[in-house]
Amino acid sequence: MAMRPGPYEHLRRPVTFTAVDGLAEIAKRREVDSATLAIAWLLAQPGVTAVVVGPRRPKHLEPALRALEHPLSAADAEEVGSLFA
Repeated sequence: MAMRPGPYEHLRRPVTFTAVDGLAEIAKRREVDSATLAIAWLLAQPGVTAVVVGPRRPKHLEPALRALEHPLSAADAEEVGSLFA
């Protein structure tokens, strides 16, 4: 959002930042970072057959790899998803 704010202006609302804070809190409880939790949530969605990540550096791939090690139950996925409903 800092580098290209235009396409994301519609997300600059208190509800968005509240949801992101909630995601960070759940991630902290699970002892992972927010990126890992977000990718784990994607992997837990029944309609998602693949998650495409585009890392520029090998370390940018780490959240995706950690997400594979921390799968979410249906209840956990629902909790995360409800933040952004």
